[in-house]
Amino acid sequence: MLVGYYEPRDHAERAKAPKHYLAPSYRITPEEVAILLERIFRQPAQEVQSVFQAMQGREKASVRAAGCED
Repeated sequence: MLVGYYEPRDHAERAKAPKHYLAPSYRITPEEVAILLERIFRQPAQEVQSVFQAMQGREKASVRAAGCED
């Protein structure tokens, strides 16, 4: 998935480097992922919809956990 944090490949650097989480406003959106899956990777519509729904569920859970609900 394209959301998350930066993690160095080098194991020694990974052990000492902090994880840099992306703020929600900078994360790739479910809509953007759907476009990539459809147009670039030519995934079936059912797979695209499944990924889209899973990402929306994660976004809602993230907002609730942060206490940022409307």
